[in-house]
Amino acid sequence: MDPVLSPINRIQVTELLDTRLPWLMLADDPDDITGRHSFFSLDDNNVYEIVLPEAKWKRCVGSTDGWLITVDTNLEISMLNPFSRIQIPLPRHPTFEGWYLVGKPSQEHVRTRYIHKAFLSSPPSFSSNSCVALAILNEKRGLAFGRPGRSTIDWTPIQTYDMIEFQDAVFYKGMFYAVTRRSQLVVCNLSPVPKVLEICRGPKSLLLQCWSKYVVNLRDTLLLVGRHREDDNGYYRTVDFKAYVLVPNGIEGGDEGEEFRLKWKRVTNLRSLAVFIGGNTSMCVHADDIPGCQRNSIYFTDDYVGTKSLYYGGPGSDMGVYNYEDGTIEEIYPGTSRSRLWPPIWVIPYQDLYEQSRNS
Repeated sequence: MDPVLSPINRIQVTELLDTRLPWLMLADDPDDITGRHSFFSLDDNNVYEIVLPEAKWKRCVGSTDGWLITVDTNLEISMLNPFSRIQIPLPRHPTFEGWYLVGKPSQEHVRTRYIHKAFLSSPPSFSSNSCVALAILNEKRGLAFGRPGRSTIDWTPIQTYDMIEFQDAVFYKGMFYAVTRRSQLVVCNLSPVPKVLEICRGPKSLLLQCWSKYVVNLRDTLLLVGRHREDDNGYYRTVDFKAYVLVPNGIEGGDEGEEFRLKWKRVTNLRSLAVFIGGNTSMCVHADDIPGCQRNSIYFTDDYVGTKSLYYGGPGSDMGVYNYEDGTIEEIYPGTSRSRLWPPIWVIPYQDLYEQSRNS
């Protein structure tokens, strides 16, 4: 059933949190001076409004476990919980020598284009410093990491050798894993010398067309999702998805030049899974346990930041839910929501674990 847009509801934050479904945080309204942000709920197809001045005029570059990663006009980077409004600083915007392809960019260009996407290993905790942030950096899309609360310490670049154009990453079994444009999967070793190790080559079927790549933590393995966009009379739109699961290759190998011990196996059915991708850390839920959630499906937002999307007011038009069984795409949000700085993004309305740990 198509969603129906209901009037905006102003409710207490605690009433928002009784859900297991991600919410769609809509694009920032540049004309609004009150600092309000709107959230679309898949549970009841309503739009809810929260006063969130901490997010005004910032760019959102990621969303993990209910925490947003934002960049302000002074290139200060923070983690922001939109429901508790708690902010925690990350190291200031990285400006590594030689990371730009041409010339010296303006500060606004650095803010809007330098960080492609950012991820957290876990929600921040007052009693632990285990949280690590990983960033994919434009324009070469290399990797760097930093830790929250250490604003005087720089981001640390990760040696990626000849591998560039990373597109997505996820924290899995105690380590970050990242995937390149060519679907190469690497594991990030952050100490003593930060570097990556390639552990799996990409499936050939994703090399033939222009596919965006996402990697999802399934707890016992990883899922690779390929997203295919097409030009539609000047607009771009998503038309197809392919999914692969990481499995043993069945051979020994492992040395340079030999076969890898892992491979991507094509998945023809996601079964009870519903996958959520976009500008967020890619994630999935078991739809059979959640009323109103479509099983065997991929919920996607518009994360394409390019010439065409910026010309039309920023990302926000290419959103929907893809039925992995029959290939059909349905609308998830009936309105228009575009922004160059803050396009719609999935966010989990978690209780604030940081505040709980601080008070315990």
